[in-house]
Amino acid sequence: MCCEKSSADVKVVSVNVGQENEESPDTEGDSEQTLILDDGSVYTGQLAGSQQDGNGKQQWPDGGVYEGQFEYGSKHGHGVLRSANGDVYTGTFENDQRHGDGTLTYSDTREYCGQWAQGEMHGKGKLSWPDGRVYDGDFAQGQKHGLGTYIWPDGRRYTGGWQDGKQHGEGEATGATGSVITGVWESGKRVS
Repeated sequence: MCCEKSSADVKVVSVNVGQENEESPDTEGDSEQTLILDDGSVYTGQLAGSQQDGNGKQQWPDGGVYEGQFEYGSKHGHGVLRSANGDVYTGTFENDQRHGDGTLTYSDTREYCGQWAQGEMHGKGKLSWPDGRVYDGDFAQGQKHGLGTYIWPDGRRYTGGWQDGKQHGEGEATGATGSVITGVWESGKRVS
């Protein structure tokens, strides 16, 4: 399988309570084990053979930490990833990528809560900025795409179609004073 790591990539150190640490080429089960990986990261948790499998915690030299479920050596299932840059993702993973439902709080306090596919915002979600802007709607491959509502801090609002991150298709714009314009947008500009 292409996502499996060979046993040459890791060092397994037994950390069972009451025993001295000893090298172990192949360990399985519910006991907590420690792996030191080639990238310098350290994993502590359940193993299947010499791979992360089950619940565990992986720490990278840059300060990033993932705590959650693993399968066949990859982040897979529910977990929390705290990146070295300060971003925090809480949700589901599949084959080391954000996938399913989750919340990403960026270091600049933007927050996306919604669906993910292969590491990107994809499906229904809500993206909020620290200045009060909010987009609530559909995403595709990390972009606003489909139907959604964007609200500005001054009260302006656009509800309608989106494509590649810009207003596109039929929509309704409400001004800060409450005036309403219905029309068609292309690539972020109203054309009719």
